[in-house]
Amino acid sequence: MTNYQRSAIGVALILIITFCATFLVSEGTRAFGRIDTTEVGVFSLSDGSKRIIDRLQKPLEVKLFYSKEFVDRSGVDQFRELNSLYYYVRDLLRAYEQHAGGRLKVEEFDPKAYTDAEEEADRLRITRYGQGGTGFYFGLAVTSQSGAEQAVKSLFDPMRPFDNSSRSRIEYQISEAIELATKPKKKALGVLSSLDITGGGMTDMMRQLRQMQGQPVSEPWGSIETLRRYYEVSDVAADATEIGPEIDYLLVVHPKGLADGTLYAIDQFVMRGGKLIAFVDPNAAIADPAPQDPQNPFGGAMNHDASSSLNRLINAYGLTVPSDRF
Repeated sequence: MTNYQRSAIGVALILIITFCATFLVSEGTRAFGRIDTTEVGVFSLSDGSKRIIDRLQKPLEVKLFYSKEFVDRSGVDQFRELNSLYYYVRDLLRAYEQHAGGRLKVEEFDPKAYTDAEEEADRLRITRYGQGGTGFYFGLAVTSQSGAEQAVKSLFDPMRPFDNSSRSRIEYQISEAIELATKPKKKALGVLSSLDITGGGMTDMMRQLRQMQGQPVSEPWGSIETLRRYYEVSDVAADATEIGPEIDYLLVVHPKGLADGTLYAIDQFVMRGGKLIAFVDPNAAIADPAPQDPQNPFGGAMNHDASSSLNRLINAYGLTVPSDRF
C-alpha cells in the first residue's frame, strides 16, 4: 500500500468518524435533552418555566412563524442578524419540548406570501412587518386540543438589542403563552366606546392593505392589546340597543352622548348579572381632540365638547361622578 493510499484511507476514516460523532450528538441531544455548555445557561429553562411545563395535563402545540427565506434573500445585514435570534428561540423551544416529555409539540412555519402558513399567521394575529407580498413574520402561537389559542405576536423588538434581557423577556412571553393556553375558555369582553380604541379588530395584513390604498387606519390601544391576551375582546357598537348574552364583561370607555336605547341596553346587561367597567372623562382633550377647521382654527376647539358621562345611567344605582373633577 502506497503512502498516498494510506493518506486517502486516513482522511476517509476521519470524515466517517466526524460524521458519526456529529450524528450521535445531534440525535442524542434530540432524544435525551440538550447539553447547555454556555456559561450563563442560555438554553436552560428557568425554574418558573419548568414548573409551568410540569403542570401540563393536556398536550399543547407551539407554532413558530419565522420568515427565514425572506430574511436569507433580503441581503440586509440587520435582517440576517435576526437569524441569531431565530436560532435562539428555536433551541429554547426545543428545551421546552424536551422537558415536557411529549406533552408539548413544536412546529415551524415559514409564512411565504399567499400560502396557508401566511393565512394561519394572520388568523392568529402574528405581527406582519412590511407591505404587499414582502411580509415578514416572527412570532408564535400556543394551541390546545380544547381550541384555546394564545399568541406572542412578535418575538423581537426593533428598538432593542438582542441581549440577556431580551432572552429573559422571550422566555417569559413563551411561558406566559403556554400557561394561558392551559386555562379554561377565555371570558368574553365587550368594548363600547365613542373612540376607536380597538383598531376595528383588523389583522396587521388588513391594516397594511388599507394603508396602501390610502385609507385611514387606526391602531388599537396598548391596553386593548394586553386585554386580548386574557379575554376574547369584541367591539360593541356605540349605538347598540342590545348587549348579547355571550358578553361576560362590558368595558365602556369615554361614553360620549350615548342614546337612551344604548343606556337601556347597558342597564339590562347589568341587571342580568353582567359586569360593567366604565371610564369617563370630563375633558378627554388628547383622546378626543377638537376637529380641525382651516377656516376657523380656534372656533372648533371652543365649541368642542370632549367630556363623557354615565350619570344618566348610574344615578339610578345611587352613584354620581362629578363632571367638574379630573
